[in-house]
Amino acid sequence: MTKKPAYPLDDRSNWNENGNYQETGGHIIHMSPDAFLHKAAPLEDEKKDKKSIKKFKKQIKRGKKVDPAAIYPKGGQDGRHHAAAAKKLGIKSIPVITWPKKAGGGSIVNRALMLTSKQAKSQRGRP
Repeated sequence: MTKKPAYPLDDRSNWNENGNYQETGGHIIHMSPDAFLHKAAPLEDEKKDKKSIKKFKKQIKRGKKVDPAAIYPKGGQDGRHHAAAAKKLGIKSIPVITWPKKAGGGSIVNRALMLTSKQAKSQRGRP
């Protein structure tokens, strides 16, 4: 029986970005590479994208650990090339960092900043 490939997630201390995701209200979920790519913006430069996907596919095959993908609350994402490489390798699930959205858009961090600002305004004029 052949072992199913798994996404080679690097240790959080080695991530290039989002190592503080928990402190900013984020959490990790797992989804298929297809589901992530469906939520993400399409890749734009076919030639350049194919080259990047091929590079990441080789790295993953060699066992190089990689960062999780990310979907940001105000739009945007990281990890499309990693997800496409994982899909080509038959990896069924990838880790994705997401952040909750508040009503009207924006992140939970923006809400905290707004509350802090209101508290600072209410303190004006007080001894």
